[in-house]
Amino acid sequence: MLKKKEKDALKELLIQNHKKLVHDAKSMEKDVHHGASGSDVTFNHLADAGSDTYELDFSMEQLENKEHLIIEIEDALKKFEDDTYGICEACNKPINIERLKAIPFANNCISCQESLEIN
Repeated sequence: MLKKKEKDALKELLIQNHKKLVHDAKSMEKDVHHGASGSDVTFNHLADAGSDTYELDFSMEQLENKEHLIIEIEDALKKFEDDTYGICEACNKPINIERLKAIPFANNCISCQESLEIN
């Protein structure tokens, strides 16, 4: 079971990561919308158009990944309110502190996560 000090440190880590991701996502969203509008883009060559399209697709994928992480972190923060943070969703046993330090929004212990990934 997690000690209060460990829980507090992990919660603060989640909050800081959330703030950074939200900031980054908002910035990327502006860039993606600006690039998608094409208002200031002129294509001199077909290769330039392809390169710009690739960059836009890549940025959109990065934005989606950030948004997914934001949701994962928000879900983890809700678990603090429910007092279920650090408990494996699959087996209801405590998640190892080292795993939570590495992935503070982990939903499952290593053993259960490995089983889920294998199946």
